[in-house]
Amino acid sequence: MAGKTLDRFCNIYKNYVQADTATVAFTEWPTGYKLKDGYAFLLHQIDYQFNITGMNAASLLASKSLVMGLGTNNQITLAQMIANTDDSIIDRYLLLHTEGQVGTLANVRYGHFCEARSKDFTNLPGGGLLFAPSKLYLFVGNDTLGVTIQGFFKLFWTMLKIDSATYQELYESMNPSA
Repeated sequence: MAGKTLDRFCNIYKNYVQADTATVAFTEWPTGYKLKDGYAFLLHQIDYQFNITGMNAASLLASKSLVMGLGTNNQITLAQMIANTDDSIIDRYLLLHTEGQVGTLANVRYGHFCEARSKDFTNLPGGGLLFAPSKLYLFVGNDTLGVTIQGFFKLFWTMLKIDSATYQELYESMNPSA
């Protein structure tokens, strides 16, 4: 048995992260728990939304990527965020376009970049993504000069009291060399 839920309803955590021009930024999710406490979080849904300051049609055409997500490490590089190559990334939302994909200035849709997106994990086995409740970071990154982005997050999760087998599995997934 993976664990017993301690919550009757979903908890909600909301926050935002701001990244200035052509950078990445992180903020820690202050859960107040550690894996050794015998708890895990089951993530059911993440809502992502970008707010972009200084964005205009010309900077949209120059932009290659905007990314935001949740991870267990605050040292993830922009290249790793975009390629999803760092094992500490739990989930990420990427807006990526290449030259010629957008077309002319008249075809740029600023609103597309700022529409909210939801990722629903309830159809996964167990009803969501199970992860340790410690060292969790929200992140945003962009590769566009002259543009500041804010990533707004809303996370829906429940807490589980986990058994020793699940604890060991989560510990090993967090420490592959263990």
